[in-house]
Amino acid sequence: RGRVMAGERDTGEVVADEGDWYAALVAGENVGEWLETVENVVRSSGRRERASRSLATKVRGDRVYADEATEAGAKCRLEAAIAALDLAGDETHATQTLREALEQARSACLEAADLVATTVTKKIGTHTITIRELALGRGVGAKLWRAAGMLADNLAVNAMWCDKKNVLELGSGVGLCGLLVAKLGAESVALSDFEFPLLDSLVLAAKANHDTAEGEKDPPILPAVVRCDWREEAAGEVLMAGGLEIDGRVERETRKTGSDAFKKENPLLENEPTKSLDVDAAAVKGGWVSRLHPHRKFDRIIGSDLVYERTHAETLPWVLQRRLQKNGEARIFGAVRDRALLDETIQKCEDLGLAVLETKLGGNRGDDWYEDGYAGLDITWQK
Repeated sequence: RGRVMAGERDTGEVVADEGDWYAALVAGENVGEWLETVENVVRSSGRRERASRSLATKVRGDRVYADEATEAGAKCRLEAAIAALDLAGDETHATQTLREALEQARSACLEAADLVATTVTKKIGTHTITIRELALGRGVGAKLWRAAGMLADNLAVNAMWCDKKNVLELGSGVGLCGLLVAKLGAESVALSDFEFPLLDSLVLAAKANHDTAEGEKDPPILPAVVRCDWREEAAGEVLMAGGLEIDGRVERETRKTGSDAFKKENPLLENEPTKSLDVDAAAVKGGWVSRLHPHRKFDRIIGSDLVYERTHAETLPWVLQRRLQKNGEARIFGAVRDRALLDETIQKCEDLGLAVLETKLGGNRGDDWYEDGYAGLDITWQK
């Protein structure tokens, strides 16, 4: 139910950065403004026509605008605008010209809506990993960031670190590191995130990487894909039914939860045999991915770019405390966007009984402009 754009990105050093994020914000604002103009019948036909043509031109020529138009529901909104013209029955030259412009914009947005994901192939050591990138509007983790590649390289040259271990990837995003670990001899792997479109896409990526490895001498395991909301983790409990109160509000939870989420055969494929694996199938119904079992702990926890907002500094240490086995180790790589925020995260981990060793991974690369380059954290329990 959507076209995957393959081959648009390959194994080169093409990664997302803050510039991409800001570009998506600008594109979203422009798309929103054009659509509002098109829908506003008080505006002149000429102004609405110009907005339609601007939208069509940008959507056809810029993937970021195409993604944002899809996020904004542009196709349906333009169809409604065209229908409104038909109902008005005012067939002047101006309205005919406007209708042509609206049709052009609708056609461009229809094509954009059919572009679901971009496949990206990465060669990490001797392993080939295929990930799926979505629009940044689906979440910051929808694109591959540099820190994920750095962590993947580290894991590949230290494969014994995760050999025969139960591994959790936090904030998986596109899942590069977790998908790699599944090929490095891990006993089990759980890819986690909390954005439903990302979880949907991770299911497809996990299955694709597993299927392409069939017939190999040592085929990789099939990772589980689970939902993990750090706010709920920090709250210290997950209510199986009824909801969980967070910041004074109640979030309803009706999805299945249980230890079967960690079967080596991905439960998402097993529990939903009649559901097609279209990306965003879950988003329509509010999510069909199992929650991370409340009592599950892991030998190894990995993650990249996990600290860039205050809520991360406040919740990540609790997640690590809750999920890390007493003899376990966590490894987190990331850009240091805010030095004070990272220091706060480290201090909170230590307050909770965790030992943190920070390693400087180097300064900014390319167009990066981070406050303190890149850092790696190795986290264990205090002796």
